[in-house]
Amino acid sequence: MNDVLLDIQDLEVTYEVNNEVIRAVNRINIQLHKKETLGIVGEAGAGKTTTALSILGLLPKKIGFVKNGKILFKGQNLLDLEHELIRQIRGEVISMIFQDPMTSLNPVIPIGKQIAEVLEFHNSVYQNSLMSEKNKQKKTKAEIERLVEDILQMVGISPSRKHDYPHQLSGGMKQRVVIAIALICNPELLIADEPTSALDVTIQAQILSIMEDLKDKLDTSMIMITHDLGIVAETCDTVGIMYAGQIVEFGTIKDIFTGDRHHPYTVGLINSLPDIDSNQDRLKAIPGLMLSPTQITEGCKFHNRCPKCFDKCSTIEPNEYVKGSHRIKCHLFSCTD
Repeated sequence: MNDVLLDIQDLEVTYEVNNEVIRAVNRINIQLHKKETLGIVGEAGAGKTTTALSILGLLPKKIGFVKNGKILFKGQNLLDLEHELIRQIRGEVISMIFQDPMTSLNPVIPIGKQIAEVLEFHNSVYQNSLMSEKNKQKKTKAEIERLVEDILQMVGISPSRKHDYPHQLSGGMKQRVVIAIALICNPELLIADEPTSALDVTIQAQILSIMEDLKDKLDTSMIMITHDLGIVAETCDTVGIMYAGQIVEFGTIKDIFTGDRHHPYTVGLINSLPDIDSNQDRLKAIPGLMLSPTQITEGCKFHNRCPKCFDKCSTIEPNEYVKGSHRIKCHLFSCTD
C-alpha cells in the first residue's frame, strides 16, 4: 500500500550478555500508515523499547543484535543502511522521545542551544534520499534561532526561556523541551517511549495534548510505547499488544476495545484497569510472571499465566487468527476466519 510508512517484517532481536542469549523480540510484524498513531502496549520486559531502538539503529553495541527481519521505512530497509546515513535519518526523518526527560537533557547546556544543535547537525550533513523536501533547504543562523523560538512557543514554553538550563525547569517543562528537540526537524515518524511515565497525572494530560496537536500540525506519524491502555484509547488509531517479545494481538482501537475476540493477555490487561462503577476492593492482577527471555520455550509464551490454557498451548506455538485488520496469536481461535 502506498500509504504504508513503516513496515516491520519478522523482526528478531537478541542481547548476548555473559554468555547468555536474551531473546528480546521474536519475529514481530507491524505496519504503520502515514499520519497514524500506533500504540505498542505491554509490561516491562515485553520488548517494546527494543523494537523502537531497532528502528533507530540504537541497540547497544556488541551486545544487541538484529538476527532476522526487515524494517522498511518508505520502502527502504533501514537495516541495510550505513551507520552515517542512519545518523542523518535519526532526528531528521525519524525522532524519538525517550522515557525520562531528566536524563535526556544535558544539564550544562541551555535548552535553546540543545534544540538548535539538532538543526545545526542536520544542516551540515549531506542530503539523504528519505529527507522531505522542506528539510533539504540549508538554514541560516537567524533561521535556526527563529525555528527554536517557534518550537518552544508550540510546546508552551516562552521563547525568553531559551537561555535557561534544565535544572531551572519543572519535570513537565523538561518533557516539553524533549518534545521540541524531537520535532524541530519536522520528522515523518515520531517514536514516544512512555513519554509521560515520569510525570504526575495532570501534567501527563497536558503533554499528551501537546503531542497530539503537534502531530496533526506537522503531519507526523507516531508510535506510542506505553503500558497504559487509557493513553492508547485516547491517542492511538491501531494497537499492538506485546508479550515476551511477540505481538500477541494487533488491530484497530475498535478491534481491541470493542471486538468480541481477544487474546487472554489482552483480556487480563483490560480487566486489571480500575472500574469506577465497581465496588471491588482490589484490582484484578494477571497471576504469575513473564517467562525469562533467556529460556527457550515451546508453545505459547503466555501459557504459564493463561486461565484458558489447555494441553497444546505448552507444546505448540499458535498460529494467528486473522479477521480483517485484527490478528490474534492464540490457539483459542482458528488460523483464519
